Amino acid sequence: MPKLIKLVNDFSGLSPTLKWDILEAVGVLAGGIAHDFNNLLTAIIGHGEIMLLDLPEGDPLSQRVRDILEAAFQGNYLTKQLLAFSRRQVIQLQVVNLNDVVSEMENMISPLYSVRHEGGRCQWRKIPSR
Repeated sequence: MPKLIKLVNDFSGLSPTLKWDILEAVGVLAGGIAHDFNNLLTAIIGHGEIMLLDLPEGDPLSQRVRDILEAAFQGNYLTKQLLAFSRRQVIQLQVVNLNDVVSEMENMISPLYSVRHEGGRCQWRKIPSR
């Protein structure tokens, strides 16, 4: 969103009140989108949890369903950020361990990318579409 704020600030001929009104309108739009997106995520999470319960123990699809649920929960986090931007929710900042965040995402993105470790550095390469 910094580019949007820069764009609004570039409208030097506009009054500060009008600039604020533009940002407020963008915030309301973001809040509406976040609300609709959250409704979609609720359905995805609900169906994913039901699928997980219906799958037999040890079914190879279980991990894929868990990956879908993890992606939906991450989408839920993004929704909270949009709602915070639209001033409909208070943000609660927290310190996170970046290694943990990357490790949690690795299962979700590993089918899309291959990783090569060289000299302590990771190199990600996109796997071509099938």
